[in-house]
Amino acid sequence: MLQIQQDRREDKKEGIFGMTVTSCACLAIATVFFLVGCISYSNKLVDLRRTAWLVWDGNTSVTAFVGLKKYLVDIKGPGGTMDSHVFTYSADSCTGAYCDKCETDGDAAFGLMVGATVFAGFGTMGQMAAFAIPFNYLVPSQAYSIVLGILAGCTSIVAIGIFVDGPCYHHIRDTLPPHRNFTYGNGVIIALTGFFLCWISVVLNMVSAILTLQLQRAETAAELAVVPPVTAGTSSNPAPAAAPPKALSTAGPTAGPAPTTTVVTDRPTYASATAPPADSQV
Repeated sequence: MLQIQQDRREDKKEGIFGMTVTSCACLAIATVFFLVGCISYSNKLVDLRRTAWLVWDGNTSVTAFVGLKKYLVDIKGPGGTMDSHVFTYSADSCTGAYCDKCETDGDAAFGLMVGATVFAGFGTMGQMAAFAIPFNYLVPSQAYSIVLGILAGCTSIVAIGIFVDGPCYHHIRDTLPPHRNFTYGNGVIIALTGFFLCWISVVLNMVSAILTLQLQRAETAAELAVVPPVTAGTSSNPAPAAAPPKALSTAGPTAGPAPTTTVVTDRPTYASATAPPADSQV
């Protein structure tokens, strides 16, 4: 029976280990995805095209890319030539109604995405540390990763909401033809994927933390079950046993030599103790 319970506990440990590995992988991938979302703040046009947060492909000749720092419009000319028009939100040449709004929203979204990247990165390190610590200390590591996963998920979704549904979007949409809207670009799609990965990691960590607490309590109960009960009057550090009493001797004290007593009398000594001396003749 005890062996069966031990096997069940080992199976639960393997399940907890699997959830920890999966959670760590989710946070690591989310860190990379959030970093990709930040690339849209780059000044390079090739990065803006690949990681734009908003895209409009109106027809075969005009494509618009909206990044966190720039607004790019590509116009294809005859013979495959490309005419690109770049509008930097903070530049003096940007005179549209969207410039100030997109500058503010773009900076805020970029800062929040950097924060999400940092939170997810530290959460990943916390998960990796769980593989090197004893099982009894696994719950603090899981709680640490839960907190950072929640922070990463919240900051990322706030960043996405600010840029794709804030004043910037509503003003820059006016540059499009009537009844046209932007679609989500690679930057937003990747950032949203990182957001969902963060919450998957949070759920897995919560479940594994609950299972870990239950398993730790079961192991403690099993250890107490095999410890012999302590009887009344005893302590964990019993006093040393008293020495056995010495056997009492019945022979009494050892007799020493008897004292000699010398008696001095006035009587004369006799030659024999049995016969009195004969009368002396005159």
